[in-house]
Amino acid sequence: MAVAAGVLRVPELRPIADGPGRLQSRLTSDEVDAEAVSGILTDLGEGVRGVASTEVEQPVSGRLDALAGILSDEGCRISGS
Repeated sequence: MAVAAGVLRVPELRPIADGPGRLQSRLTSDEVDAEAVSGILTDLGEGVRGVASTEVEQPVSGRLDALAGILSDEGCRISGS
């Protein structure tokens, strides 16, 4: 529960915190909607990149930026764009 409490203090993390749950829900459904999965990954990438560009210190911001790139790239790969 400590993560949830931390998320409440940093509003920028709310969309990121909700993303993995939405992704899990889509990936474990009977029929996987590739477009929805792609959108969630892309949204997560954008959210993580936004946090990485704030006053987060190195090496954390570099790692967040790398994660953002992976999420966005995979979202684009799945959607074919």
